[in-house]
Amino acid sequence: MPTAADIPAPPADALRRLAHLRWLALGGQAAAVAAAALLLGPGLPLGPLAALLATSAAFNALTLRRARRIRQPSAREVLAQLAFDILVLAGLLHFTGGATNPFTMLFLVPIALSATLLPERDTWTLAGVAAAAYALLLRWYVPLPGMAGHGDQAFGLHVVGMWTGFVVTAALIAWFATRLGRSLRERERELAAAREQALRDERLLAVATLAAGTAHELGTPLNTAALLAAELEEACAADPERAAVARELRTQLARCKATLADLSAAAGEAPLAGGRAEPVDAWLHGLVEAWARRRRMPAPPLRLAGERPAPRVLADRTLAQALGSILDNAADASPGEVEIAAAWDAEALRVEVRDRGPGLAGEARSRAGREPWSGKPGGLGLGLFLAHRVVERFGGSVRLEDRRGGGLVTRIILPLDPFREETDHARDGDGTPAAAPGGR
Repeated sequence: MPTAADIPAPPADALRRLAHLRWLALGGQAAAVAAAALLLGPGLPLGPLAALLATSAAFNALTLRRARRIRQPSAREVLAQLAFDILVLAGLLHFTGGATNPFTMLFLVPIALSATLLPERDTWTLAGVAAAAYALLLRWYVPLPGMAGHGDQAFGLHVVGMWTGFVVTAALIAWFATRLGRSLRERERELAAAREQALRDERLLAVATLAAGTAHELGTPLNTAALLAAELEEACAADPERAAVARELRTQLARCKATLADLSAAAGEAPLAGGRAEPVDAWLHGLVEAWARRRRMPAPPLRLAGERPAPRVLADRTLAQALGSILDNAADASPGEVEIAAAWDAEALRVEVRDRGPGLAGEARSRAGREPWSGKPGGLGLGLFLAHRVVERFGGSVRLEDRRGGGLVTRIILPLDPFREETDHARDGDGTPAAAPGGR
């Protein structure tokens, strides 16, 4: 059930809409009073009725003026507007027969409007105000001329029955309409979330398409660069220092070619396919050590906590790359001051990557991970963006929080059920992991 904070404010043009409807209501009320004066004769109290209509018109003029001055009315203000309409209608009915007037059903109109504009609690409040006004009109009212003789017991029961029917009708409208309004608001939130997810998926597809095209285009220049580096190493054989530089260049080019080969090999794989099942602690140790070798730095401290033996998970390459991107950001922000803590239970794996960098604030906090954005000079901002999408694809979440004493904490939560299900399928009948084609 949504909380009050989840319920959106009334529409920005709610006051303008109410004012226009009130002008229509005033026109109808004035026409009804004029018709009653012609049909019922001079006994109708025209003075009080005209005063009520003039008050409503003046109030509506002020409402229109305020609607032009404010951008967003509050729920309380809209509630007060509708309560005013109920009181004016009650005053008009008081001088025109009270509960015997067939126009008492107009009390339902403000209730129906509130169900589409206000939270459920305010709609019930307005229904209570209308029911109380109707109840007062059962006893205190000015009879219409020519209707004073209808005071027998049968007519009194008829009037009470009309009030009872009104209360039941008002309650049903409030109950059904508020639930309809709640469903519409929930649907709006779902559509907004779906649009946001579609936008993220569109960006991710654009990045993936660009990556595939770039990998194809880089193949030829990398091969050419590798041949030139080999020739350069041969040419510098007499100079050990320059030969070492050329050898390092060949090594880095070989890394680039291997990365592109992995990208091409993984392009057509399904999620969680082609991996191997291993305990989560061993998977984390291997991931951190491989990352440290790639960065050519000592492996950061890794603290593990959880039940033993550790649950087995399927080592997925995209997830390892996502965690590696988060570690890259932490190491770039504070080299040598990265800490990793991981804990697991039967439900989820929780990983924290802590650094002592400058942290994130303002625009960086709102944009990091939600879209390709980077605060580093020359950075593309794709690492954290893709890491968020990969973790979310596995049903997890990534949160960025300030670290006490300075720095940033990246919290990753991954449910273990998707991994456990795939791991079970990857086992053979005697419980040992089955050989996976193209294992990594």
